[in-house]
Amino acid sequence: MPETSIIIPTRNEEENLPDVVNQIKRYMLGRGYEIVVVDDSSDNTPQIARLLGCHVIEGRHLGLAQAVIDGINRTDSSYIIVMDADIQHPPELLPKVVDKLGRFDLVVVTKHGKGADDKLSADRKLQSWLGVLAANKLIPAPVSDPMSGFFGVRRECLKGVELEGIGFKIGLEIIVKGKWVSHYELPMKFGERQAGVSKGTAHSLQTHLWHLFNWHLENQVHLPKGSEEYHDFYEGNDWHKDWKQSIAVALQDITKRGQSQRLLDVGCASSPQINYMVAKEKTGIDIRPEALEYIKKHSTAHFESGSVLKIPFPANSFDTVVCIEVLEHLYPHQVQIAMQELTRVLQPDGILILATPNYSSVLWNVIENVQKVVQRGRWTSDHHTKFNRKSLRDLCESFGLEEVRYDGIQYNMDMVATYRKVAE
Repeated sequence: MPETSIIIPTRNEEENLPDVVNQIKRYMLGRGYEIVVVDDSSDNTPQIARLLGCHVIEGRHLGLAQAVIDGINRTDSSYIIVMDADIQHPPELLPKVVDKLGRFDLVVVTKHGKGADDKLSADRKLQSWLGVLAANKLIPAPVSDPMSGFFGVRRECLKGVELEGIGFKIGLEIIVKGKWVSHYELPMKFGERQAGVSKGTAHSLQTHLWHLFNWHLENQVHLPKGSEEYHDFYEGNDWHKDWKQSIAVALQDITKRGQSQRLLDVGCASSPQINYMVAKEKTGIDIRPEALEYIKKHSTAHFESGSVLKIPFPANSFDTVVCIEVLEHLYPHQVQIAMQELTRVLQPDGILILATPNYSSVLWNVIENVQKVVQRGRWTSDHHTKFNRKSLRDLCESFGLEEVRYDGIQYNMDMVATYRKVAE
């Protein structure tokens, strides 16, 4: 079974299809994929597709969106990519789409994002931008180009999802209904159609948007259990994303400079931060099995069940140990046990990286107190041990660690502190 199905809905594309398919073969060389043509043509498109080695599905003349759904239902691959046969969607981006699907549930190839370009007429540009504006206001669709016909999605995000195939923008319906947790956008140079005619109309888009708007009012998409940290990292509010992603950038720089060999992320949950860290071998542990199951599908690191209070590895196993936003959730006596475990598995001269809120920050205290009122019982309700830079450094020094680097995150509201285990 191929890893990726590239689904191309066609209607009278005999002039364009050979060029598109040959380009796909060139750029996807060495990758496990299939080209699935779902055809509603009255010309020689299906015969040409078969000669080119494509899997051809006879369409039901129910529109482009339904053709894509039929293609999805007739394939079993892990990744689904949808693109047009009119040369406007650049095949050279396909390898990047596949690579990004290794980390993200949804990949949208956009003609509106930074670095993108298009050769649309003034009328088509206006129609496209008005469609994006309407989609974002009505639904909302949190991508720069929800009307894109070039996108990739993990099949698991469509399990249990009823796709109705109204109109021709099936990508918009998948964005709204799909159980995706994170998305990535790739800018494209949107080309000119070489032959044939466009299959979409403004009326069909309006009908589709209105239907999805009504669906959105009545339904709510529930994220997979254990995916919360991954979702917040990429799809949370701007403040939360900046906070988590700033920590990831600091971790990336620290581990790269330290030339880490064996790295352990303790309390990793489903956070993609482990993907940003640099080491030859990376292992994550957590006590939540559902979080581990999710992150296993979105990372090349190794994961095991384990607690910071009882790390399941021998002494001196890692030259880098990372523990992000964990210590504050422990009671003081548990912090002592956790530090014993963290330093136990760390090699002499190895580095320990800790991240925790900075309770010397006035701004952090204000935000936490407001959050306790606005969102009672949420993410700060179980902060049992509160640190500032000095108290954290004093704690670490008592376990034979010396501070070698300090990164203040978001106006120093959060601390990423790096310590070296002093060799005896």
